[in-house]
Amino acid sequence: MNKYSPIRQLSLTLFILILVSSCVTHEREITPYQRQTIDLHDDDLDGVINARDLCFETPTGALVNNSGCPQWEAVLNQYEYIIHFDRDSFMTEAPEAHKALKAIARIAADYPQSTIILTGYASQPASEAYNLTLSQKRAEHIRKRLIHIFGLDSHQIKTRWRGEKNPAQPGNTSEANLANRRVTALIIYEQSRPLRKWSAQTFPQPVFQ
Repeated sequence: MNKYSPIRQLSLTLFILILVSSCVTHEREITPYQRQTIDLHDDDLDGVINARDLCFETPTGALVNNSGCPQWEAVLNQYEYIIHFDRDSFMTEAPEAHKALKAIARIAADYPQSTIILTGYASQPASEAYNLTLSQKRAEHIRKRLIHIFGLDSHQIKTRWRGEKNPAQPGNTSEANLANRRVTALIIYEQSRPLRKWSAQTFPQPVFQ
């Protein structure tokens, strides 16, 4: 005789079926992640993603705004060239002089707003008045060469003359006279460059010593 009643057997069977069905694994459709539509890359490494960057190819280390565009500053640059002359002469065709004038013309072409200041000098021999006139002729000679040979604008060039004043080398020796027979050509121009982000490399030397 079965010790379980029919009702109890039925209850036990239903319990087992429920238990087994709860252990069965049901497959569910997994919703994939949303596809990326915004470009999160930063190709020029300026800290602004491509999707927001309005200025590509930012110079390395430049300080940028929220649109990824560098911030600029004006820097005043100055270069000086010295052109020497023979004794009692205000004209020169020396290769060194031509090379200096060519370098000046190249900068002036790149920066049309640049200013060139030509200052003529003379050595001690001869009178002070004669040397003042000679230094003027030297400065004017260089000015004419820059205009007529290298095509510079006359408005870019200013001339001054000092005669025996402000010698490059004091004295009346042959070495001093050679150094003092000269025209100094100072070229001044403004250049824009990007501001740099602060970093440990911003300073030319260690801050803490």
